[in-house]
Amino acid sequence: MTAVEIQKRVGDEPWHLLVLDTVPNYVDMELLPPSGQSVVWQYRIIYHFKDERVGLWSDVVTITVTG
Repeated sequence: MTAVEIQKRVGDEPWHLLVLDTVPNYVDMELLPPSGQSVVWQYRIIYHFKDERVGLWSDVVTITVTG
């Protein structure tokens, strides 16, 4: 495989492309919510070979982040 497509969903928003990553250990640098507030971030990935998706979406990983 040549890359992984990482998608992110914040709260109830639709999935959006976070990055098409070709180097392991991507770090999401999005700012945390305001102090005292929390939000749910969800991630999923799928492999890419050249410019095509390959396989099935991964399981969804969910984390709650607090500012």
